[in-house]
Amino acid sequence: MNAVACKECGYSFEDKEPGKYYCPNCSKEMKFMKIEAFCGAKPGELNETDKKK
Repeated sequence: MNAVACKECGYSFEDKEPGKYYCPNCSKEMKFMKIEAFCGAKPGELNETDKKK
């Protein structure tokens, strides 16, 4: 999955590279960051604390 999301509101586009794009939610050109999904990362501390309960 290759997608980017607006740094302010989270609006996303698919098949784009990180950079500046017009965001319809913010009504101006905003910086869009790469979304990392299904990257193989392991669960963090949040999951580990749930298991202790």
